[in-house]
Amino acid sequence: MQIDDLYTVLSIIGLASSVFYLVFRISRWAFALNLILTAMLILYVVRQSQLVLALLYLGCPMLLINTGFTFFFTERMPPRTSTAGTGSVLQRARAIFNLKTSNVAPLS
Repeated sequence: MQIDDLYTVLSIIGLASSVFYLVFRISRWAFALNLILTAMLILYVVRQSQLVLALLYLGCPMLLINTGFTFFFTERMPPRTSTAGTGSVLQRARAIFNLKTSNVAPLS
């Protein structure tokens, strides 16, 4: 495999990005799995080419794509709330001001 050819590099990155996207849709541990897939691809290419070229042409862009997918495709977890006692943690953390003359509406 010639790593110096532009079409080869772009096709490898395109196919790897498609696989990365599928892994992110399927697995919870997609970032780690994609790192393993990237390392295996780099090791395969290194056997036929130079290490520095493989890392610069394939490794860096694929790590950037993997990190971008991690940022955009992982679900954001809502803050944890405890329902033990009176209300949730978020409701108990609110400040309640005891004023003599108050126009503040009570919490519901």
